[in-house]
Amino acid sequence: EERQREESQKRSKIITAKQEREDELKTRVTRLSAMRDMAAQQASSKRQEAKKAEREKEEQRQGRLAEAQLKVHAEIEKKRAQRRKEEAKLAAELKAIRIRNSFLEADKEAVERKKFESQEAGARREIIDRQTT
Repeated sequence: EERQREESQKRSKIITAKQEREDELKTRVTRLSAMRDMAAQQASSKRQEAKKAEREKEEQRQGRLAEAQLKVHAEIEKKRAQRRKEEAKLAAELKAIRIRNSFLEADKEAVERKKFESQEAGARREIIDRQTT
């Protein structure tokens, strides 16, 4: 009987030790599982933050690019307007020069005509003078 009781106590101790080990392992598993979940959650939030930062960076880059394009477009339009204005000014000057040249040409023709008429009148006078003398 004593032996049986000792065996029973030993079994009881073994079962208790097993149960304690099992409880300890369950606690460890729970703690490790919680740590893994927390690490996964932190990694996920870190990835999301990195993606968000990348998106913001890309949006800023796109904004700067759009602003630069608008600036370049405005500059091109300004230069185009200046060029058109200069072309119109040059066209007006060319027109004025052509008009002046046509007047000068007309004056030149008038001077030539008068010169010719004067020479012709002189020639007539000479002929008349010869005929009278």
